[in-house]
Amino acid sequence: MKLKSFFDSNLPQKLKNVENTLKIKIYPKYFSNKGIKSLYSNYITKLFLKEKLREYQNHIKRELLDKSNVNLLISLPKSGSMATRLMLNSYFEIYYKIGNGIPKYDSLNHKWVFALSNIFSADMHNNLDLSRSLKNYENYLSFDEFDKKKIFFSRYPLSQMDIINLSSSKLVIIIRDPIEQITSYCSRFNLDNFEKILLKACKNYINFCEFWSEHLKKIDKKKYLIIKYDEINIDPAQTLKKILTFFSFEINEEIIKNCAEIHTKSQTIKSLNKIKLKKSRFTDVDQKEQLMSLIKIGLKKMDKENSLNAGYKKLLNI
Repeated sequence: MKLKSFFDSNLPQKLKNVENTLKIKIYPKYFSNKGIKSLYSNYITKLFLKEKLREYQNHIKRELLDKSNVNLLISLPKSGSMATRLMLNSYFEIYYKIGNGIPKYDSLNHKWVFALSNIFSADMHNNLDLSRSLKNYENYLSFDEFDKKKIFFSRYPLSQMDIINLSSSKLVIIIRDPIEQITSYCSRFNLDNFEKILLKACKNYINFCEFWSEHLKKIDKKKYLIIKYDEINIDPAQTLKKILTFFSFEINEEIIKNCAEIHTKSQTIKSLNKIKLKKSRFTDVDQKEQLMSLIKIGLKKMDKENSLNAGYKKLLNI
């Protein structure tokens, strides 16, 4: 029993136990970055990091790899995916009584933080966030239950997707009117290179629509759901319910309504009122109208408007 307890303990506890047994000082009295003491301090620190890295690697393997029947959310930037992910995570947190569904805004890293997130990136690199602590969630739901409620997010084919097998996924694809999407996308940039940014936005939109419209033709209609941005904007509660139902979540109407209210534009702006923001996901209305006029002129000059609308309609009409 004592031996098992020793191997189950973390490295600092192991070192302390060895010290007590051998009556030899092993654990540093304090860690230093100066002089000879720094050599031993650095050596012990490396051992700690190695242990933590092994824990993190095992966590990644257990939680993310070799999953089947995966819930997959796909979207271009500036198409409503942020609001959708926030509502989905709030629902998950409230339903399992993990938290109140109201995330804390991390202004240093420009992200919303939940007690436990069920939203993961569909590529390995973006999941390697060492600031994301390893969660002991099994007081709230089992490993198998959490697996069923995980939702993987991607902007594929514009970004990498290397831990998800498409053939074993249930897809929700969010799509926005091309002019609206490209206007919001371009508003994020300094427009000194306006034509270059606009051309990239057009290519991204056309490639996205082309890939997914071709892919959806090959799979069962029961395995995908297409959501228009306007649905999220006009009736977020009903849209959230539609997505939760498709992903086989248990439905609680009161929680759905609550989640939609938490993440309204007015409520989000109110919660960020006293925080100095690096950037906002909401585009200024006047700026948007001016930029949209420029974009329409640019699209006509590039002869891209018809291709964009064709891609949009093709994806909607699968």
